[in-house]
Amino acid sequence: MRPLARRFVPPVNSARILAVSGSLRARSTNSALLDTAAQLRLPDIAVARYEGLAALPHFDPDADHEPLDPAVAELRRQLHHADALLVSTPEYAGALPGSFKNALDWMIGDDQPESISEKPVGGSTRRSARRATRTTRCASC
Repeated sequence: MRPLARRFVPPVNSARILAVSGSLRARSTNSALLDTAAQLRLPDIAVARYEGLAALPHFDPDADHEPLDPAVAELRRQLHHADALLVSTPEYAGALPGSFKNALDWMIGDDQPESISEKPVGGSTRRSARRATRTTRCASC
């Protein structure tokens, strides 16, 4: 007999979730999904959107030291103050978009105790039907 699935138990204290959209588009469905999640959240959960994706410099391990670029420092500051990370990103050519991968590189490079390696992460990827059709058509050429 299979054990019963554990039911979600809301946190006793308030929780902070950092929501990161992997899309730079102004009217992104990924950003809209995160906005909807923020609206539907439990009362004791705060959701903050990270808005600095476009400002991040290209990841360079040689530049990953103090003083950090201000955009990187802000990303890490927000990540350190979050209890969890929620991401929603488009799929481009079967992979993550470069801007989002760049942000992940900066998050993963952080060796502080409050970094991404110690946090629960939830995510969603989106692919438009039009792009899927193109991908399928090109794959059969």
